[in-house]
Amino acid sequence: MKEAFQGRGRPTMAWLTAALALRLMFAFLFPHTGGDSPIYETFARNLLHHHVYSHIPAEGTAPPPPTLIRSPGYPLFLAAIFSVAGDSNETAVRIVQAFLDTFSAALIAVIVFRLARGKREQRQGAAQFGLALAALCPFVGNYAASILSEVPATFLFVLAVLAAIKALQSDSPGRNWFWCGVATGAATLFRPETGLWLVVPGAIVLWRTRKGGTTESAEVLRPGTALCAIVLMFVGLVIPLLPWTARNLVSLKTFQPLSPFYAEDPNEFVPRGYMKWCRTWLWRFRELDAYIWPVDGQPVSFEGLPPGAVEGADQAQRVSELFKRYNEQLTMTPDLDTQFGQLARERVHAHPVRFFVTLPMLRGVALWFTPRREILPLEGKLWPVAEAFEDDPRDFSFTALLFFVNLGYLVLALRGGVRLWSAGSTGFLLVAGSIVLRTVFFAFFTFPEPRYTLEVYPLLIVLASFAGGSD
Repeated sequence: MKEAFQGRGRPTMAWLTAALALRLMFAFLFPHTGGDSPIYETFARNLLHHHVYSHIPAEGTAPPPPTLIRSPGYPLFLAAIFSVAGDSNETAVRIVQAFLDTFSAALIAVIVFRLARGKREQRQGAAQFGLALAALCPFVGNYAASILSEVPATFLFVLAVLAAIKALQSDSPGRNWFWCGVATGAATLFRPETGLWLVVPGAIVLWRTRKGGTTESAEVLRPGTALCAIVLMFVGLVIPLLPWTARNLVSLKTFQPLSPFYAEDPNEFVPRGYMKWCRTWLWRFRELDAYIWPVDGQPVSFEGLPPGAVEGADQAQRVSELFKRYNEQLTMTPDLDTQFGQLARERVHAHPVRFFVTLPMLRGVALWFTPRREILPLEGKLWPVAEAFEDDPRDFSFTALLFFVNLGYLVLALRGGVRLWSAGSTGFLLVAGSIVLRTVFFAFFTFPEPRYTLEVYPLLIVLASFAGGSD
């Protein structure tokens, strides 16, 4: 790490200071609590005061029952801060996250330095450009202001990527592969899908047994060496998950190494049929607020459904009736869910290409081409342009600015990625493969919430760093 910044202390400190200032600005001017924030804080307080992992508020002195709807990483992170700074001290959490994300910016510069080619001065120049891009990027930095898991999860993921790159460039990579797995396992305790990322370095290791000849190493890996690397990553991944898995076995009599996909406790009802029906048409973030988050407890509007959510008079009548029944009780009952599930199956059978190809592609686009203003006090309306500007010129202007800043990072990443790929770098495969894998996963299996791509946004910045610097 020292080599990346040696002789460039002043610009490095300037960029790190700017990074910290931007993140603290978000923390103090735009503090945010999301829908999951009270849940995380309740977990943390129950851990501190009752030594029980539960999101159910304690009543009196009796400890609440244990639950497992969230992985323990972020609640433990909050509990550690609350134990020092005081219960529910959200300001302290935001300050810690601001520093943590600033350090992530420095790690991004180190990754760029290790991937760059040429003399040390050229590599340091690329690293400084990467540091500047990371320092000024508002899209992970603004989450320092929120009581959500994105900042520590991203920090640990960047550590895992750095360890993987060091392993790919090392003649004795075993220790780095192990620490790559450990960092990934720790990140998985914050964001449970992170463990999937190890598919990328694992595939690269296997590819090198056949191809070899990369710019990092001309050595073709032996199958045994590749297998050892994969085993070390897996062992490292498992170690942070063991206490959580053991706790679930002992306390809840269930084998659950990750948090459940739908964040439910054992035997808790989840409206999977309704969710699948929504996935037959939903691809934009704003529709989550209207049709996913309100269930259960709030009404949903049949009239507000976008084109394509229902097809033909028969579907329109069935969906209208189901929404009417739901709105009468504000509960998605198993019977209603079954009927939505039947509708979903019919729609998938009628239009399989739309469900398996078109909609995932649209969600993928929506995940990346967005103003990323979801935790900022902005309405976020851009279309139609004339109407959005007339309704609120200030809101529209800031939202448009964020959209074009994000677009700028995407354009730089595309140009930088082409240059890195042209250089024949295995690092490009690692970085680009990680971005593609996470995008595909969330485009196919969940809904288009832009924060789901934040964990790999630092890798987008890594690619962007090569747009004008050394490759």
